[in-house]
Amino acid sequence: MEPPIKEGRSVNFTAKEMLILIEIVKKYKHIVECKKTDGTTWREKDECWSKITDELNSRCAETYRKKKSVKTKYEDIKKNLKKKLSKNKAAMFKTGGGTPKIQDLTSAEEMLLSILPSTIQGLPSIFDSDETFGMCVSCMFDLI
Repeated sequence: MEPPIKEGRSVNFTAKEMLILIEIVKKYKHIVECKKTDGTTWREKDECWSKITDELNSRCAETYRKKKSVKTKYEDIKKNLKKKLSKNKAAMFKTGGGTPKIQDLTSAEEMLLSILPSTIQGLPSIFDSDETFGMCVSCMFDLI
């Protein structure tokens, strides 16, 4: 009996493929980003990822993608966006003078941020010491 053949890496996702992936996920975000964890929800999410994968493969004929790699890529985009925003926020409040070194967002990251702002950036707080934009001191005392 021969050992199983190990599959090689697939081709990297292009910027076009990432944009299309996020456009497709935007249609199904109410299922994909659902926080419920019961069996029915898992089944719905699995079926939804199958639909997303089929649609991505039909729109991007260059490379065939598997459901697992499509889902992983979406999660990686989200994770990297959170890291980038965190580093940008830290750079804004860094001491030492000079201009902050802020990383620009890609078009796919900007689109994802517009779809899921509270999930990626977190909810705003008027009591956060780092929050300096859009809140005046007298407004804060009116809320208390």
